[in-house]
Amino acid sequence: HRVDRRQRQMCIRDRLNSYAQEQGELTKFEKNNGRSVTIMGDQEVPYLILKSVMATCSQENFRDIALAVNQVINGVVEVSY
Repeated sequence: HRVDRRQRQMCIRDRLNSYAQEQGELTKFEKNNGRSVTIMGDQEVPYLILKSVMATCSQENFRDIALAVNQVINGVVEVSY
């Protein structure tokens, strides 16, 4: 099942806006830097999708972006930030 770019962006925007409403007013840090978001992925995520997700986050004032990756070592999943 393939989701096109526009659908993906709309889903991300909807979720970010819902989260922002739940969080309420921006803090002083958030006013200067945008809200924080962590994007998780692995080597299977195409760069163009990652770039699109990051751009959508930035457009919705989630500009404090961290990337996290899953790494499997000897059958154990480790998350790196």
